[in-house]
Amino acid sequence: MKIGILTWFFGMNYGAQAQLYAMTHFLESQGHECCIIAFYAPKYRITNLKMTLNIERDWYLHPRQLYYSIRRMFRFHKWIKRLPLTRIINNPIDIDGLSLDAIIIGSDELINCRHPLHTSIYFSEGITQTPIIYYAPSSGALDVQYQLASSSKTALQNICCVSGRDSYTCAFLKNNGCTNVECVVDPTMLYHFKELKVTFPIQDYILLYSFEPLDKYKKEICEYAECHSLKILSVGRFYKWANCSLPYATETEWISSFCNASLVITDSFHGLIFAIKNNKDFVLLGRTDKLNKNNDILEKLHITKTYYTQKESLDEYLHKYPINYSNVDEMLEKEIEHSKNYLLRSLQKVCT
Repeated sequence: MKIGILTWFFGMNYGAQAQLYAMTHFLESQGHECCIIAFYAPKYRITNLKMTLNIERDWYLHPRQLYYSIRRMFRFHKWIKRLPLTRIINNPIDIDGLSLDAIIIGSDELINCRHPLHTSIYFSEGITQTPIIYYAPSSGALDVQYQLASSSKTALQNICCVSGRDSYTCAFLKNNGCTNVECVVDPTMLYHFKELKVTFPIQDYILLYSFEPLDKYKKEICEYAECHSLKILSVGRFYKWANCSLPYATETEWISSFCNASLVITDSFHGLIFAIKNNKDFVLLGRTDKLNKNNDILEKLHITKTYYTQKESLDEYLHKYPINYSNVDEMLEKEIEHSKNYLLRSLQKVCT
């Protein structure tokens, strides 16, 4: 089958690119031909710029941060150029004109109506000639009781197979008229990424990856690193107090950084996912817009770890919330198997 993937391929975000890479490679491993539908969300350049620069308050006092952010942006551009993109698509009619056998919409917060990159095309509005499968889209922090416009509800109900990335998204979809909604894992869980490996100048390190600066945790992190003879590696952000910073890390460096980490400190959903994929202990920091996604995967895998609040040392926190990866891996394997079966069943359904 020739399958088109409709997602935020233009997103300058490590997790977004990892899920797209995983989805295309998994489908290709099943004998399908994949392409990325080159639909650009309105104002995506401005949104990308804000997200990529990620400049601290009073950024003009930190020209190094601006330089790093711009270099990171160029590296994302280089990675995106490698994607198997279709011709530029301007509207749903153009998508139907691609003569695809099926379209997979997902993952990311595509159906979060309050996200700056959202548009009704991600509800499949206007796509009438091509079968559509929802694979693991997320509604983010959107209230599950939020009611969509009638046109969006109608479009959703016409989708062949519907799934969500977490229980909150599934509840949101059901509350807007979808039936038989299945909960599936993030696409990054479907693939191993073994071919994406690089070595780092340091070994035995604490990995830092977050959307917010971690300077307020400096004391606890440095004390833990010294006590356990560990270095500190930061990806996506520069810290003077880290032993090694990769503020403009490539996608390959970002993925590889989790493999040899002794501990992961993150506030990111995909940071949490890759820590779990690599069986790493982690310190989870709370961000309001990530709570639904993070809480769901923790509950699904019976991981009782809560968010770190600095009321205790990192040693005390990690000792209080140990992870039994033998049990986690067993549960995760079942979730992955269910998700693969959902996707393969859905593709079989749309081609009959």
